[in-house]
Amino acid sequence: MIFTLLVLSLLVIAMLYVFKIEIIKKQDNVNLIKYGLNRDIYENDREHLKYKLSVHIKKNQESLNEEIIKKILSGIDNKDIIYNKSFVKYDLESKNITLDLVSETGSKIKEYYRCEKDKVNNKIRFELVKIEY
Repeated sequence: MIFTLLVLSLLVIAMLYVFKIEIIKKQDNVNLIKYGLNRDIYENDREHLKYKLSVHIKKNQESLNEEIIKKILSGIDNKDIIYNKSFVKYDLESKNITLDLVSETGSKIKEYYRCEKDKVNNKIRFELVKIEY
């Protein structure tokens, strides 16, 4: 009688352990799906364009200052910096960099950035001004 109860209790403990593992697996799948749904569809294009833009600005320039950066940016055409269907252009009036981002589904947004040189780290920073949907 005691031996039977001991075996049954061990079986119940094992089944609860397996059940707990299955619940953890399901929760991980749900978290992965939530992460995928929260991901910005323009993120990949945005990162590539910003990187290509900073490389374009730094190319063949030993010392960067605000005037040189503005001169380089004013020379940017719609066909200079492209990734997939997205591209970069520079607005001379507002002095903003415009990222025209196009997703795989065809939806478009425009992000306006101000380009500044960080004097402490000697790096180029892009400050978001506004987004148009």
